[in-house]
Amino acid sequence: MYFRKSSRDTKKEIRSTPQNRKNKAKGHSRKKELLKWKVPQTVQDTIPYLYVYQNGIMELTPGVFSKAYILGDTNFKISSRQGQEKIFQDYSRMLSTFGDTVKVEITIWNKNMDLAEFQKQVLMPMMNDTLNEYREEYNQMLIEKMSGANNNLEKVKVMTLTIEEESIQEAITTFLRLDTEAIKMITSLTGENTKAMTSMERLCMLYDIYNPGSTQKFLQKIQYQGEWQDSITLQSIHQLGLTTKDVIGPDSFTFKADKVLLGAKTFARTYYVSMIPTWLRGDAFTDLSELPCNMLVSVHYRTLPQDIGSKLIKSYRVNINSNVADAEKSASRAGYSMDLISQELLDSRTEVKNLTNDITKRNQKIVMASIVLTVFTSSEKELEKMDKQISMIANKHQMQIRVLSLQQEYGLSTALPVGMNKIAVERLMTTETAAMLIPFGVKELNHKHGMYYGLNAESYGMIRYDRTKGQNYNGVILGMPGSGKSFATKREIINVILNTTDEVYIIDPEREYLSLAEKLGGKVIRIANGSDIYLNPFDMDIEYADDGDPVKMKADYITTIVDIAIGGRYGISPSERSLIDRVVFEIYEPYLRHLHKTGKTIDLEHMPTMQEFYEKMLEQVAPEAQNIALAMERYVKGSHDIFAHKTNVNTDNRFVIYDIKDIGSGLKELGLQICLNSIWNKMIENRKKGKRTWLYIDEFYLLLKKDTSADFLQEIWKRARKWNGIPTGITQNVEDLLKSEAGRTILNNCGFVMLLNQAPMNLIQLSNIYNISPEEQKYINNGPSGQGLIWMTGGQGSESGGTVIPFIDQFPQDTKLYKMMTTKPSDDRIRNNQKSSTAYHHIDGNEREYHK
Repeated sequence: MYFRKSSRDTKKEIRSTPQNRKNKAKGHSRKKELLKWKVPQTVQDTIPYLYVYQNGIMELTPGVFSKAYILGDTNFKISSRQGQEKIFQDYSRMLSTFGDTVKVEITIWNKNMDLAEFQKQVLMPMMNDTLNEYREEYNQMLIEKMSGANNNLEKVKVMTLTIEEESIQEAITTFLRLDTEAIKMITSLTGENTKAMTSMERLCMLYDIYNPGSTQKFLQKIQYQGEWQDSITLQSIHQLGLTTKDVIGPDSFTFKADKVLLGAKTFARTYYVSMIPTWLRGDAFTDLSELPCNMLVSVHYRTLPQDIGSKLIKSYRVNINSNVADAEKSASRAGYSMDLISQELLDSRTEVKNLTNDITKRNQKIVMASIVLTVFTSSEKELEKMDKQISMIANKHQMQIRVLSLQQEYGLSTALPVGMNKIAVERLMTTETAAMLIPFGVKELNHKHGMYYGLNAESYGMIRYDRTKGQNYNGVILGMPGSGKSFATKREIINVILNTTDEVYIIDPEREYLSLAEKLGGKVIRIANGSDIYLNPFDMDIEYADDGDPVKMKADYITTIVDIAIGGRYGISPSERSLIDRVVFEIYEPYLRHLHKTGKTIDLEHMPTMQEFYEKMLEQVAPEAQNIALAMERYVKGSHDIFAHKTNVNTDNRFVIYDIKDIGSGLKELGLQICLNSIWNKMIENRKKGKRTWLYIDEFYLLLKKDTSADFLQEIWKRARKWNGIPTGITQNVEDLLKSEAGRTILNNCGFVMLLNQAPMNLIQLSNIYNISPEEQKYINNGPSGQGLIWMTGGQGSESGGTVIPFIDQFPQDTKLYKMMTTKPSDDRIRNNQKSSTAYHHIDGNEREYHK
């Protein structure tokens, strides 16, 4: 055992110069490189670099420079066979791209999340309203989920490139080229935008690795003179007379034969892979990183020049053939069969023969690889537990993993994501074999301050997703009856209500969301024949069409209304469209003059109505006008006149449900459209206030039955993001949706798709649209309720251009929130037994506002 304390002196970090490295020859032997390292004397000497430059480059030893890149992740485990082959080929191509002048290190770092920061990102903050009892209950559920699987661990994947150059200027030039190549290949491989890590990011990573139990952050944002700045910089470190090593290192290192003590509380042990089988499973690398502790798993790749690789294989072949010949002679002299020669020796000859074929005929390169892993625990007893778990993983993959005896210091330095390999254990591989050590497993979804969507069904990690970070906000939730579709929708709605100040509007044809309004203080507007609650389909904000003509867009919408009202197989004729346009422009002319005079953008009291539209249509001389007026008469004077009046609904509540269950089958499609128009105007109003508007349309396939109706819905989906709108369509009639061209267009314009159990034919079509692999299909084919797939735009280069996350939502049933969300018939007793502390205020018989 030997102990090394920190030396907190003010000596500056060493800068390499051409003079002190002029005798360094590129391609020198690995053995000489290892022998020349000096025994470190202090904590600072143990940290394996000399100098940190502003541009993210570290100088490791004189003339050796490295740079690091965040690697990201992709769904390797649940991809189709073709998808896995593509990932494998892309990864193999990336490793071989850099050639024999660049060493590559791939690192998976499991790090403990800062509990306070994690809770700040995940838990709902308490607010000044009456809903904190639900936030507390939701937070308790989240805390329980956090303790499961490895939810307290964050997985970071890093690629480090190491080069040799005569000066930092030459290294900068080389890395400018490598940056472009590395970023392009990583983005293509994972579908995630990446960049080279900055100097402070690399130092922050090393600080967290060396100080896993520290409650003090290395880098924070502080406000200085009204601006947010980093709490520490390279310049500030220098001004204090310190080096970066003084800042990031632990207080001390205590090195023993088989372990390291960092400071006084953290134990670490480094292992190396001494043997791997000829055929290796693609999940071996990621399985090593699944231990429930802080750990580093690193693979160092050193590609040999083609001539050196060929000579090395030739040397191996000569030696092995010589050994086989000697064995054959011994067998002959001893008088036993040649078949009894060591099978291991014969396997080695076959392996070398295959290697020769790979190099000469398949354009493979020889790669020397070192695989190390370092685990960090708070006690020696936990280290022994990790020994057993590592042994189990090794047996699973037929590998030999051993403790680096008497080399723990070099092993720890080798495991760090700095690009320095200090151990002498290397495995000879081809580029193709080396690529089998794929660092990708299952893509996780952990947006900062994202909302909870269940657990990843493969890794059981928490899914925290922020829909506003997608390429577009639009979404659909699709599933058969009983699949958990309504529950998933309500869970998202509750998330929005409890976690934000956004406004939520629901068009509810089947009265499924009444319980949410009752418990969360929402407002229910019941629209039905005989009701005295009115929504005027002619309501229009002057910004209705954004930068276009609002009346023109409104005319298209009124055409939709008339088309639905008239019915018929063939819809509206061109001449009828022209008449509707003419009348709409005429009745809006006084309204526009009024807005111009008053400076308002909307005024419900001066809005034209369907009554005025009907009367103006009667004034037209064309026979088609009389037909339109006749068809519209029952919606103005008859039994269906609920949409012929000025709007008298007050929607001054951030949670509003439009209940159209009792509107009658003949009016349901029309009611959906008119509610949608009301919410569209509210969305425009909210954007002016800087608010987001969430819109949920249940059974929205009804809006796609007519072309005019579908066109308006597509317009909403197209424009919503610009208006801070987040629309979501929900339906169990997936088949009807897929039959509609407009439906498929809307699906293609969604950045968020939640799929639950699907009928066989729908499963095939949706799999084609979203490029869902057979392995992923099992999550939406006869699975339990609450299990499914989340598809979102962006991700590893699939044809759909999206990423798929399998999820399972197992919400605790002994909660008020569960009782609020469940629609299972078996849960009726639970719901009915729930005591309500909610009262509602009668606005009239058809409009209720609930208060806690």
